Amino acid sequence: MQVQSVCPILAPVIGAYLLLHVQWQGIFWILAVCGGLGALAVWLMVPETGKQNETGNNDFGNAVKRLIGCRRYWLMTLSFASLMGALFSYIGSSSFIYVTLFQASATEFSLYFGLNSLGVIAFGLVSVRMLRVMPLKRALAVSFAVHSTACFLLVAALSIGLKSKIASIVWLFFVVLAMISACVPLIWLVIFIGLWDIEEANNRH
Repeated sequence: MQVQSVCPILAPVIGAYLLLHVQWQGIFWILAVCGGLGALAVWLMVPETGKQNETGNNDFGNAVKRLIGCRRYWLMTLSFASLMGALFSYIGSSSFIYVTLFQASATEFSLYFGLNSLGVIAFGLVSVRMLRVMPLKRALAVSFAVHSTACFLLVAALSIGLKSKIASIVWLFFVVLAMISACVPLIWLVIFIGLWDIEEANNRH
């Protein structure tokens, strides 16, 4: 999770540096090369994990059918998509909000952006540890509730023109991003490991 959390934060900085040396089209060529190398590495280094049936064919088709019919999978997938939408909305609009609305300097914007990024990194580590004190379902509910509340407060603060309270905006952004980083690992535990099912099975016994 930490790699995924840090990458969207570092990407604008790396992209800005690359644009000093290549045209904007060069960014996409670099991404294509990186994607090709990643696909080659997966092909050569990651073993097949799908089970084989009696005819020698894997059960990929059946797995897809089960996913399509799984309500919990769609719930978690839509939740993940909404969180990523919020994250990339921040990345795309934070400079406009800080620089245009609050007249922050480039140095101040860097400090605010860095502070908000700390929330992403820190709470990616904290979220899984929440499971030591509460079940997965409650941890997800708490994280989403705090995230949603901070989003509403942020929209309200910007709507009423809270331009003199930039510290409040910075901390609301911090909470919004921190809770994104808190929710995503928990969603992965549900989708990829089935921890929700494991907890429910343990509760029944």
